[in-house]
Amino acid sequence: MNQEKYQEYQALRQQVEKHPGFQYIESRRVHDNSLKIYGGNFKQLSGLLSFIENPGTYLRPEVDEKKRSELFSELHRHLHNYLAAAESLASHTRSYIKHRHSDDRIGSAYSDKVQEVFSGHVPTVLIKDFRNYFLHAGLPKSSIRESFNLDTREPPRIQVLLKVEELLKWKKWSSASKDFLRSQEKVLRLSQLVASYHNNLVSFYGWLDELLDVEHKEEVEELNALTAKVMAMEKARR
Repeated sequence: MNQEKYQEYQALRQQVEKHPGFQYIESRRVHDNSLKIYGGNFKQLSGLLSFIENPGTYLRPEVDEKKRSELFSELHRHLHNYLAAAESLASHTRSYIKHRHSDDRIGSAYSDKVQEVFSGHVPTVLIKDFRNYFLHAGLPKSSIRESFNLDTREPPRIQVLLKVEELLKWKKWSSASKDFLRSQEKVLRLSQLVASYHNNLVSFYGWLDELLDVEHKEEVEELNALTAKVMAMEKARR
């Protein structure tokens, strides 16, 4: 590559790095990593819950108390990590919108959608409160319920449960969380809570990704064209 071509190549590289499409993709990177971390923690927690609640893999106390105790410890660890990842994702999303779309239609649409999807969704409020519960009250007491239908030969129904009475001893639940907990009979099934929150979250981020992709489509297409030129010049150098 001669001097003239090299200068052209460097100029293209600088164009790429200063291009709005490049800035957009870079700004999404941290946020997207948070989404992946959340997804990984959800997969681990839900996978362990499925393992414990599966009649084929369930460990009764009389069979292996040590292994059962280890599973509870793992369950609490995964729950802690999941709650932390959920809070980090929410924080990174707010930060992304604040710094990139605070005064435009995207920021306005985001605020409206958060109100629509999350504000009245009690599992969302409860998950947020659980993060504070962990910080101040420690691990919630959990148990496993095994129930049988004596009239059939169906496998037992196994559920990982949190005791509502124990949860309500903490005095800093929000009013919405407190009302929801009191509406439960005596226990809260952990897998249902996590699944409800997760499904709501997936729906929201699907909407947000589509909104941002449409908004920045032209910028990204322009960036891709510039990047293709850079790659062609690099290939020609070889």
